[in-house]
Amino acid sequence: MEIGPYLPLFDFEVEHAFFPDGRCAANALRFVLTPESAQRLQRSGFVTRASDTGVAVFADSARMEVLRMIAGEAEEPFRLTWLAHAVDPEFGRYTAGLVYPPEGLPVFDSESAVADGTPGRWRLQREAYVSAADALAVDDERVAGVLAKQPVAPLFAVTLRLGAMGHAGSDAEVHAAGTSAATTAQGARTRDTDLAPQPRHYVLRFATREVVWKYWLIGAWRDAEPQVVDPDGATTFLQAQEATLPDGRSALTIRSADPIAIFRRSPYRFQLRGRVGSGERVLVKRLPVAGTAQLLREPRALGGCLVSEIYLHR
Repeated sequence: MEIGPYLPLFDFEVEHAFFPDGRCAANALRFVLTPESAQRLQRSGFVTRASDTGVAVFADSARMEVLRMIAGEAEEPFRLTWLAHAVDPEFGRYTAGLVYPPEGLPVFDSESAVADGTPGRWRLQREAYVSAADALAVDDERVAGVLAKQPVAPLFAVTLRLGAMGHAGSDAEVHAAGTSAATTAQGARTRDTDLAPQPRHYVLRFATREVVWKYWLIGAWRDAEPQVVDPDGATTFLQAQEATLPDGRSALTIRSADPIAIFRRSPYRFQLRGRVGSGERVLVKRLPVAGTAQLLREPRALGGCLVSEIYLHR
């Protein structure tokens, strides 16, 4: 069977603010076609390719008639649905905006995509980042059908549909390139591929989670009257408070006044300052930053907020 160059049909990539380069598809997620979509892909002869940013779908340019038939199907337009599962077990801890069963499931469909600035590029989520607005109820037929066939519920689902066919240039435009046999053959190939569906590029963006940072100061810190300071002046922390560790020891805690974003490579350079003798000095030049390992939700009586606990010993 003749195999020609592959034509891009559509693709999607995932961006995540938690990662330094914004890429998380290969590092944190695995995409699996639903059984129905896998069968549909096999019948079409299209191919999919995974990358470090997402997934792309291509068609063999030597089978343009098949492609035209599929693209021209009006009653049942060609579509593929991927289910996303976490490769990184911490994904849900540093990702904002996710909704989980039984509350719902995020579902993204290219039919609802929003133009994303660059021509041919489309945003799949409703707002700037994935949010609760993207979730459907578990009794919605689009969600119920997915969950009923999956032993483990996915994080979200993405459905992409084949775009409309393009339009070939006029005969005058083709012949303007020259009259040699080679040029004519090239013009014929150009007219053929111009009739392919216009490729579309979709993006799905996740925001990193914002949490309250809570420093635990364990040991002889009280006499220094410690305080956490942001040298950049962008973030403020509350005064130190007395606290008790689970083993009964006393300690101090210092909380951020507002939630702060967490990142894989945090840009923050908070300091611990305190009184030494008659003056003030830097006790810790650069404090450790919040991560995903010590995230917990405080009781509702204390505000019910999500907190990252960071421990300092002296």
